[in-house]
Amino acid sequence: MDEETFIRGLRQHGVRAESSIPAKMRELLDCEQMELESVFVEAKPNLTMTLVHRVELGQGDIQERPSSIVKYSPARYAPARTERLKIATARHYREFEGGGPGIRDEHDAVYRQSIKSFFERWNPDALTLLAPFSTTFTADSRDYTVEVVPSGTVNRAADGEWIYCASLEPRTKAEQDMMFQEFSADSMTRFQHPTDLARELGSAFSRSASAFPVTFDTDVDQLQISAMREQSSLEKIVHVYHGPVAYTDDPEHLIEPIPSLLQGSAVPFLKSPEFGHQREYRFVISTIGAPNEEVLYVPITDDLRDLVLGTEYQSVSVADR
Repeated sequence: MDEETFIRGLRQHGVRAESSIPAKMRELLDCEQMELESVFVEAKPNLTMTLVHRVELGQGDIQERPSSIVKYSPARYAPARTERLKIATARHYREFEGGGPGIRDEHDAVYRQSIKSFFERWNPDALTLLAPFSTTFTADSRDYTVEVVPSGTVNRAADGEWIYCASLEPRTKAEQDMMFQEFSADSMTRFQHPTDLARELGSAFSRSASAFPVTFDTDVDQLQISAMREQSSLEKIVHVYHGPVAYTDDPEHLIEPIPSLLQGSAVPFLKSPEFGHQREYRFVISTIGAPNEEVLYVPITDDLRDLVLGTEYQSVSVADR
């Protein structure tokens, strides 16, 4: 079967074609902390390749991969009742106003790296700027010598993706009630099989618009677009990363072992220990280009609904997230 016949078949029947993962692709996109799980192609409305990655930075008390996860939300936005799911950039959650205390995080998806570590990786020659030095000054007719040790941090914000936030199953009824308050929610929806949910979120995202709301403002974006068009008939590429959030005050020891190409995709899975009680499980969706809309609503497809195990509701009405 030639490529044209294959694509025509995908368009006519709306089927999904699973793809094997070439060794070169796995070598480029795989590492110990981020596993490329699957690749598939769909053609409605556009010919799209979706790549699904599992992220495991540091699981803490998680002993095994969860078979189900939960989503806290206002009842009217529970997946069983609404037609769309909200995904948003980390910037949206850094600046979010209103809602429960657990929604806004001023440091969401911001990687704070010591300036020494930054220079060691990107510009070793500049390390001389960080060498300790002495300086002398006079005050009250006396000379003082001060030893100066330069220090600081480099902050990198990962704002090139949209995030769908969920949580691990509550361990107790008290924990569940706390999460309802934390997220200004009065419903809790259970989804089975997080890997399948990641795949269906990617598929729904690709169908959400004929053209994604992104801008191509870097040379890397242009190179990726050119390579995609020259080497294939693909019109879109979607990456979905999913996994538990790692809560740490020392993100460097989790991020620096990751290859440079993949570090940006890992950053949204880091949060401060102050949010550790949320036990968050995230889905991070990206494509070529930078988002120019911070909030998107993707359609809830039949395949997404099939992953809903059920929804529990509280009687208290709360504000929308």
